[in-house]
Amino acid sequence: MARSHCSNNTLLSVLDAQPTGTLLITEDARVVLSNAKAEQLFDYDQNELIGMTVKDFLPEKVVINHEKFRLDYMKNPCVRAMNEGRVLSALKKDGEEILLQFGKRR
Repeated sequence: MARSHCSNNTLLSVLDAQPTGTLLITEDARVVLSNAKAEQLFDYDQNELIGMTVKDFLPEKVVINHEKFRLDYMKNPCVRAMNEGRVLSALKKDGEEILLQFGKRR
């Protein structure tokens, strides 16, 4: 158990050192880890972010299309930029819409 705890602390330290906001997401689109920059960007603390779904960050106008893209990706995963020609937006805690660049890695 001590090794696992150390590994989690190490991973969080690496994520927090990144200049970009990072959310680690499960295959069912749930947040399992966030770094400090993501918490600042979305205006949530880590305890609030953990367990949220990607859908929670999406403006209603893009939810249906996003779910289709996500399911297609799960069928054929590959490393790629998520924005490939599309403008992507997300919602902060207060509902403000912000533009973001996303990336996925499986």
